[in-house]
Amino acid sequence: MCIKGWYCFPKSDDPLPVILILPSYGNTPIQIPYTLARLGFAVVAIQIHGLDVEVDNYPEGDDPSAGKNLDNPSEYYLRKAVASAKRAIDFFYTRSEVDTARIGVAGTSQGGGLALLLTGLDNRIKATVATIPTLCSFSEGIESGCCSRVRRSIINGLVNKTTALRTLSYFDANNFTERFTKPVLLSTHFKDRISAPNTVFALYNRIPSRTKQLIIHANLGHEFPVNHWDVPYSWLRVVLMKE
Repeated sequence: MCIKGWYCFPKSDDPLPVILILPSYGNTPIQIPYTLARLGFAVVAIQIHGLDVEVDNYPEGDDPSAGKNLDNPSEYYLRKAVASAKRAIDFFYTRSEVDTARIGVAGTSQGGGLALLLTGLDNRIKATVATIPTLCSFSEGIESGCCSRVRRSIINGLVNKTTALRTLSYFDANNFTERFTKPVLLSTHFKDRISAPNTVFALYNRIPSRTKQLIIHANLGHEFPVNHWDVPYSWLRVVLMKE
C-alpha cells in the first residue's frame, strides 16, 4: 500500500529533530504540519488508509473500519495503521536533514493511541505525545469509551464480545507500558466519553518512565480547543531540542 503524507522542514545547517503526526479516526484531509516546522522540527503527517492527504472525494459517512474484521487481528485496520507508522519512521532514516537520535511521535484521539502503540513497538522513538488517546484499556473502553463501532458489531451479531476483545488486545497500548521508558506526555478530559478518563489513567499509572506528565482538563469532552497543542509543542521542544 502506498502511504501518503505531508513532509515539512525548516532550513537549517544542523540536523533537525523530527516528529511523526498520526491521524485521528476517519477518512478526512490531513493538515499540513506548518506549525511544528516553524518551531524548528522536521515533521511528517500521514494518512493511514492509503488515500491521498487532501482530495475532494473521501468516502462519505462514518468510517466503518473499527467495526470490521474483529474476528481476525491480522486483518484488523490497526495492523495496517501501525505498519504505515513504522514505515514513516523508516523514512526519517533516508533524510540527511534529520537527526534520527531525536524522533518524536504525536497524535490526538486515535492518533494519540497509535502514538502510544508505536512507542511500545519501536524503540527508535525518543518522545511521545498522546492527547486524549484511544486504543488503551479496551476492556474498559468497550463499555464507555471509543468502541461504539465495536459495540455496534457485537449488538448486530457480527462478532461476539470475547472474540472482539481478543482482537483488540493485540492493539491495546496497555500491553506495552513496560517499554515506555522515554519521555511521555498524555492528556485527559473528564467529560470525554470517547477517550474515557479511566482508560487514560489506567495506562498512565503503569508507565515506568520518570519523565511522564498528564494534563487534565476537568470541563472538556472529546474536543480540541484552539490552543490544544500549545503545551505539547512546548514540551516537545524542551525534550527534543533540549531548550
